[in-house]
Amino acid sequence: LSKRVRTHVETYLARKSTSGTIDVDLMLLVLQKTIDFESFLDKKLVIVPPPHPSESSSLRESTGEVSIQTESPVNKPLVSASESVKTESESKKFRGVISTAFEPHLDAYVRMEERSLNDSFLRAAEEETWVIDSTRSAVLSSSMELFLLVKKSFRRCSQLTTHKTMFEMYKVYRKLLQKYATVLSDAIKKRPNSQLLRKSALQRAEFKKEHPLKFSDSEREPGVLINLEVSSNLMAAGQSGDSNRNIRSEDSKSDSTHSSVGEFEIRWELESTVLTAITTTAEYCANTVDQLGDSIRKQIDASFNSEVSMSDIHEQFVAVASRGVRYLVRLIGELHVDPELNRMAGNDWHSKAAPASSSSEYAINLSRVLQSIVFEKSTELSKPYFRFFTERMC
Repeated sequence: LSKRVRTHVETYLARKSTSGTIDVDLMLLVLQKTIDFESFLDKKLVIVPPPHPSESSSLRESTGEVSIQTESPVNKPLVSASESVKTESESKKFRGVISTAFEPHLDAYVRMEERSLNDSFLRAAEEETWVIDSTRSAVLSSSMELFLLVKKSFRRCSQLTTHKTMFEMYKVYRKLLQKYATVLSDAIKKRPNSQLLRKSALQRAEFKKEHPLKFSDSEREPGVLINLEVSSNLMAAGQSGDSNRNIRSEDSKSDSTHSSVGEFEIRWELESTVLTAITTTAEYCANTVDQLGDSIRKQIDASFNSEVSMSDIHEQFVAVASRGVRYLVRLIGELHVDPELNRMAGNDWHSKAAPASSSSEYAINLSRVLQSIVFEKSTELSKPYFRFFTERMC
């Protein structure tokens, strides 16, 4: 019966494919019902191997007829591991008898799924605000949306087939992930500058002006990393941190150039936030693609298993994360280090006779700025990338 149904399905699908009139949704519905029917046969029709010839002859001699064997959990003998695998494969003897006839025609399903994924991906990328909600996640919302789309698509595919079609869908997922890595990489150079981003950056800058850092006399020596803490209010200002920590206020001797929020502060908050978000998101993607590859290898047919690898995609996201850190360090040099060095270089050292001192105003200012930035990034970056960040800073 199954073979006859398969022949009928093959003939019908071939005719529809030739005429180009395959209804993909209807085909998928019929395929799912076919798989359910095969599972039903596997459960209800238990194939019992014939008895050994010696057992069969003795049985005939004693009873004159052959009894039908049935499985019993109580009387079932212990079997070896190899026999167990064989029994499991025999229990799915009907799986694929009919449903594999759909395989040559599922390319239409792959194309439909690819279009749907691309449309959803483009929409998520366009709607990305590049602002991280630190109360929910440390990564961009578009990355979570992307992997949710892929996860749902893979679940649908695994319920229909584990053969060539799944391998083709694996290729679709790779293309999608490569596109997202390109989006993140491009954003490192372009630095998105939306209205929402500027508003978030302004809030962060204003908060830091209202709650500046304080240095005690013993902490004013340059080169000493201060044990800073973060205020719970910093969360509301768009800055990730521990809500149970506190921040100390700076004294009135703050430099006059930092007395009000201007474009300089807004630019730093805006661009540093974007670069940090890209770095943490790329790291998240690098780790998640490895898990996706493992899931596909577990599900796909053994003949395709060796061809499934996400290592190059993983490395692509790692490269994006590393690039984000390098650009962040470059931004620190451009906006914080260079101005202090230029101010020091512009001083007329010949005309001013200053008494010798163990500390320098320029070194103190630069140390204060760098210490606050380093601590800030220690709360936002993971340990490996924070270590890379500090190495690049040095």
